[in-house]
Amino acid sequence: MKFVAPAAAFLLLSVGCAREVPDYCQGYVEGEYVYVAAPSSGRLVSLSAAKGDRVEPGQELFVLEPEPQKFETARAAASLDQARDQLADQRKGARPHELEALSASLGQASASAEMARLEQERLEPIHDRDFVSDNDYDRARLEARGRFEAVAQARANLAEAELGAREDQIRAAQAKVRAAEAGLSRARWEMGQKTRLAPTAALVFDTFYREGEWVPAGRPVTALLPPGNVKIRFFVPQPRLPELARGREISYRFQGGGGEGRAVINYISPEVEYTPPVIFSRDNSSKLIYMVEALPVGSREGLNPGRPLEVFLSGR
Repeated sequence: MKFVAPAAAFLLLSVGCAREVPDYCQGYVEGEYVYVAAPSSGRLVSLSAAKGDRVEPGQELFVLEPEPQKFETARAAASLDQARDQLADQRKGARPHELEALSASLGQASASAEMARLEQERLEPIHDRDFVSDNDYDRARLEARGRFEAVAQARANLAEAELGAREDQIRAAQAKVRAAEAGLSRARWEMGQKTRLAPTAALVFDTFYREGEWVPAGRPVTALLPPGNVKIRFFVPQPRLPELARGREISYRFQGGGGEGRAVINYISPEVEYTPPVIFSRDNSSKLIYMVEALPVGSREGLNPGRPLEVFLSGR
């Protein structure tokens, strides 16, 4: 159990359904506010919606200085350009002058191999007639073989350069591009968060900073009160609790005149409370009550948070 908040003390001086006022319960208008903040800190450079204004969905509320996020966005964009250039370079293989150099190397290797082959063929007949030693002939034969192996190596180098990078290298370059794209998207999102827009049509109930002040990350700058977030809150003595149920319609009127209306109960607190000890009477101070909330039906004209009401459970 807990004591009712002091703010409700005045409303409960003559708790409804007591012997003095048996036909209604005391209540008041409650608002559930939408607090709009930015995820990062910054100086408040523009407060577009002032306290008491009514805003539409998407309307600008305030702007924090975006310069740090602009710099980060520019850096992320440059990183993405670099990653894309590296991927393109991997895909297209060697540069033209590099291919020309490899082609020239292949030509030189082919010429050397041809010269070694001719030398071997020239020595072969005289080797058969024992005019050339076995050692000299074997040296010429192995030289020709090595030259042809060099030709094969040069041809393979040229083919590899024409194909470009290996598939795993290209996949790695593609992953770097995706990471850079994600970094740029994040930077742009963070920059967009410096300008906060109204998420719904609402009344600007309050603002907490002035232009030029520093706003910490996550601290609300504006409190909005959408029409659908206004509700009726009232307190019912325990003996009358069985009369209530979610979905039941009740009626209310403003204390001191000014209109009336109807509402539908949407919440009944499961926790019992004591009436505040401001009435020095044994009967009243020991009375148990339950907090009940209801959503207004139709027009919400005059339903300003904190305004006292008289709630009728049986209708009027």
